[in-house]
Amino acid sequence: MDASWPARAIWRSCRASCRLAAVSIQNNALAALIPARLSSCAVWAINYASTRPDARADRVGCVGLSYGGRMTMLVAALEPRVQVAVISGALNVFQERVQGAGWSCGAQVIPGLLEIGDTPEIGSLIAPRPAIWEAGLRDSLVVPGWQEQAVERLQRAYAAAGRPENFQVHRFDGGHVWNGETAIPLLAKVLQQP
Repeated sequence: MDASWPARAIWRSCRASCRLAAVSIQNNALAALIPARLSSCAVWAINYASTRPDARADRVGCVGLSYGGRMTMLVAALEPRVQVAVISGALNVFQERVQGAGWSCGAQVIPGLLEIGDTPEIGSLIAPRPAIWEAGLRDSLVVPGWQEQAVERLQRAYAAAGRPENFQVHRFDGGHVWNGETAIPLLAKVLQQP
């Protein structure tokens, strides 16, 4: 299966009921760039897609796996035009990586972040907009215990924003992969034409 299948699956699933601008940030796409630069590239992609006649600027979703999941989190947190986010393979925290608990891609590190928070605090900026965090039960890149802490912090943020139902964690029987089982219906619901 090639790396672009999530975007194609989303497009096929949503196309019948909506026209949308969906940015699929692929795993390892532009991996040499620091997160801020990659996030600005994704915002540029949203800007470009919004000018196309076959897209709706008022219907923007963002989907990513692994490093792309981390970038999806960043883009959705900072870009209010993103109405729904699907963050796959990135439900972990930098604190676990700093303490030597597991593998990490150095390109994802945000200098100084741990002085003020961690990835759940960035993810909290997506609230109250809908977000699904996909987590494979056999994802070897996620350290047990840390994921639960991240979920608790994100749940508190969504509750504080008055929309706890807009935060979802989809745990599925799989590894470090994009699943889409609950994501595709949510994307179709949020991004469908009025």
